Formats: sequence, C-alpha cells, structure tokens
Amino acid sequence: MEQEKKTDRRVLRTKKAIHNAFVSLLAERSIDDISISEIAKRADINRKTFYSYYGGIHMLLNEIEQSVLTDFVFALSEIAFESPQQYTKALLNRVHAVFSRNLEFYRCLLLSEKDSYFSVRVSAALCALIKDLLQKQIEIDDTQAEISIRYILSGIFSAYRDWFAIGQRLSEEEFFSLLEALCFNGVNHFFTEGAKKSPET
Repeated sequence: MEQEKKTDRRVLRTKKAIHNAFVSLLAERSIDDISISEIAKRADINRKTFYSYYGGIHMLLNEIEQSVLTDFVFALSEIAFESPQQYTKALLNRVHAVFSRNLEFYRCLLLSEKDSYFSVRVSAALCALIKDLLQKQIEIDDTQAEISIRYILSGIFSAYRDWFAIGQRLSEEEFFSLLEALCFNGVNHFFTEGAKKSPET
C-alpha cells in the first residue's frame, strides 16, 4: 500500500512537470510547432516516459483542459447565495484562489494561443454550472442569468490575462484589490480614484 502511494505521488509529479512544460511552450509558440522532444526536455524526462502517459500532444492537451475545468468546477460548486454582492465576492475569491495556487501555469495558459479554449469553452462550462446552481437557490431569468454570468467571468479572466501581459506590474494583492473594486464599482472606481487635472492656461 505504501509503495502504491509513492508510485501515485511520482506519477502526479511527473504529469505536473509535463503539464507545466507544455503550457510554458504554448506561451512561446503555436501547438503545431511544439515537439514531444521539447516537452520531454523541459519537463526533465525522456520521450519514453512521455509516451507511457500520453499517446500524443493532443491527448495531453485534453487532459490539461479537463484538469483546468475540474479545478474551477470544484472551487465554484459550493457557493451558497445570500445576496448578489456576497455571491459575487465569493465567486471572485474562489476564482482568485484557483489562480493563486499556480500563477505561472495560468499565466502561460492565458497568454498562449490556446487561450481561446480557456476564454470560450471553460467560461461556457462554468457559466452553465453557475447558472444551474443559482437557479436552484433563487428565481432568476434564464437569459439574463447567462448574459450576466458570462459578463462577470469574461471580465475576470480578461483582467488576469491583461495583468499577466503587462508583466504583473501590480502585486497580487494590489491586482486583486483593483479587480474587486472593478467588479463592485465598475469604472467609477477608476475615475473616482484619479484626481481631476486642472485646465491648462
């Protein structure tokens, strides 16, 4: 039993290394320009080890996509609705917690050419999940719910993408405070925080 646990941990470590290596390469070039040898080298394994887990790059990609979705589904599935502000705050905190656990992984993923998957398919799946959970707790129009939830999720993911794209010039705490303010106050936060310039004479 102890040997099985050690084997399982070794498998998880190896797969994580492969995932991180692949996603970091995706941030640099198209998936069509990535080879198994490059993934193996960056993950510090050999090609034989790679093929012991995956039949090819697209099999690896599918597993990463499912892993990302599972992380978010698990994080968001237990939020109870008490008020719109409380629910949005809880949603934002849960999403941020997922990102924070592996910032470098999500930075590479969001900046990669495969970001279209993350922003479209993951958002769509999470929107359906959140809408279903909300409709079990409150009366909410189906169409309005879908538009509102997609708006919130796309805004959150876009903010993270932009934060990564500018080199994370704000600290994680500063970025999250700004994101929270934008979620609750919109662009009013941006304009009220800045001092109005005096007209030039």
